Amino acid sequence: MKNFLYRFMAGRYGNDSLNKFLTGLWLGAAVLSIFVDWKILYYIVWVLCLLVLFRSFSRNIPARQKENAFFLRIMRKPRSLFGGVKGFFDRLSQRKTHRFFKCPSCGTLLRVPRRKGLMNIRCVRCGNQFSRRIR
Repeated sequence: MKNFLYRFMAGRYGNDSLNKFLTGLWLGAAVLSIFVDWKILYYIVWVLCLLVLFRSFSRNIPARQKENAFFLRIMRKPRSLFGGVKGFFDRLSQRKTHRFFKCPSCGTLLRVPRRKGLMNIRCVRCGNQFSRRIR
């Protein structure tokens, strides 16, 4: 069975970020349609299902890659906003062993091991050196 699926999917597009997003919408709309009796939601679920299947089994790979690139370009800003939330929790978990500073010239967030006294910090992006006192 596994070999059959490999042969069947050979030359087909498969899954990408846009398909994962559409699958999430599809499943969310399907769950919502259980609780809400709207006819339009029923049709939206089926359209999303067919769209996900069409994109997965498509042999027109350049067209699907263009669609995905357009989707990623649109989603760059929202992802950067929510990516900052994840970074906040990473910094929170490392607060006892490291300090975090922003480079004064380029604004890059730098992680420095916690030591006492005056430290010279060098930015990895722009090469700027600055000093900070760490308690």
